[in-house]
Amino acid sequence: MQIAIVEDNKIISYGELNELFPNVSFPIAGPEAAWMNENNVKIVEFQLPYNPDTQKLISTEVYIENSKVYSSKVVDLTSEELDVHLQQLANQARGQRNMLLSQTDWTALTDTVLSSEVKQQYEVYRQTLRDITLQEGFPKTIVWPLLNLGGDLLSTSMGSGSVM
Repeated sequence: MQIAIVEDNKIISYGELNELFPNVSFPIAGPEAAWMNENNVKIVEFQLPYNPDTQKLISTEVYIENSKVYSSKVVDLTSEELDVHLQQLANQARGQRNMLLSQTDWTALTDTVLSSEVKQQYEVYRQTLRDITLQEGFPKTIVWPLLNLGGDLLSTSMGSGSVM
């Protein structure tokens, strides 16, 4: 557990709890709040809330902000990093789309016996899958098609950033 010893809102020392207090035994869960207050100890926070679509965390020297000690900061992605991130999202979406298409490839075979209504539903579904890259908001927001065959709803799923 990384901690900092803080006095007058300044970091005096920081490091591993057991290294800074080698002669003290602590419960597995860590020191109690009262002990931490008595010894001016604060836990070093490694994570901050951020939007991974537009921001990233970078490691920094420990610092105090709003009475907490942090070892990372949130910074905006550069335009190059944003481009890479969008390309990764697009590649993931295309991979999902390709998998869904491959699951219904059998419906396009000439010797497949399907009613004309069902065949048309598959054709529309497959074309809609092919067209996801044309949707406004792609690749951040994707409306994935649903296939409804005789009351049975075959749905698709995708990770965060997608809409069904």
